[in-house]
Amino acid sequence: MPVLRCSLLGVNSSLIVRARDGSIETLDAGKPPCKIFAGDKLHLVGNMFPIIFSAPRSVATSNSRIWKPEVAPEADVFLSSPPTKGTPEFSTSHPGKKRKQPDDTPLEDPMMTPAKKQKLHDPEPTKSAFALLMQASKTKSTVPEPKAASGWAGALAPYVLTPEKFPEAVYHHDDKVIVIYDKFPKAKFHFLVMPRAIVDGFRALTSSSVPMLKDMKILADKMVKKLTLDHPGTKFRVGFHAIPSMRQLHMHVISQDFNSEHLKNKKHWNSFTTKFFVDADSFISKLASKGSIEFDKANYEELLKGPIHCVHCGSELSNIPRLKIHLQTCK
Repeated sequence: MPVLRCSLLGVNSSLIVRARDGSIETLDAGKPPCKIFAGDKLHLVGNMFPIIFSAPRSVATSNSRIWKPEVAPEADVFLSSPPTKGTPEFSTSHPGKKRKQPDDTPLEDPMMTPAKKQKLHDPEPTKSAFALLMQASKTKSTVPEPKAASGWAGALAPYVLTPEKFPEAVYHHDDKVIVIYDKFPKAKFHFLVMPRAIVDGFRALTSSSVPMLKDMKILADKMVKKLTLDHPGTKFRVGFHAIPSMRQLHMHVISQDFNSEHLKNKKHWNSFTTKFFVDADSFISKLASKGSIEFDKANYEELLKGPIHCVHCGSELSNIPRLKIHLQTCK
């Protein structure tokens, strides 16, 4: 019977060899070579996979029962998955010898846990749920996603498309217009009025968009009228930010008390109390006359950096905390 002399190279590795007679021999890195017969079942302990030993035909002689490598005593070692049914696990290129099917009884290691035993016999390791998820995330979806529905800038799109899914956030909706509560209101009453279609900002507006904007304004005026009756003395403004932070077209309806914990900085204040906030009627008139809407970004964003002035008396305040104290007495 052909025999193969081999030694294990590397560190922290060991090879368990079970011979045909049932004896077990362990080969550790750095130890002398051991003899391995064709048909012996070999396992690398670290990976729990069978190992195939092979040697070129040129190193064998037809008259010798011993493999004699010409260059080095070590044989090439190849890790492989378990063979398919009908295919011998180990074979040699020794001429004139019939391939022998090895014993199929699995190698038992007293230190092997049940989980490792199962892994040893599985043809392919079972992928974890995380691995499957990562694989699925790399697969491109064939369903196109609305361009305006991505990231923070597109966070308003779901409300427009499926308002019924957000009953607590929706104040009103019909076939033409939807009104939602601002998620971070800058005053006691703060709403966003939007068309029931994805409108990708001001750049999507043309003169044909004027009727849509008028429908939004009509509903906003009705809201203001009702809220004023329910809360006498409350004042409102209706309009647009010159440089909106969100892509979906939206109109603000906001009370002028500015009593809100979400009003935290100069930018918040100036975005509603300077020319950065464009009245809805002026906005619609500009679109009707020019056919498009465009604001100089640099100039209007500079307004957000300006001083803080009281919207009621015009007094200048040094910071937002002082402004809030001032607003409690200034009406």
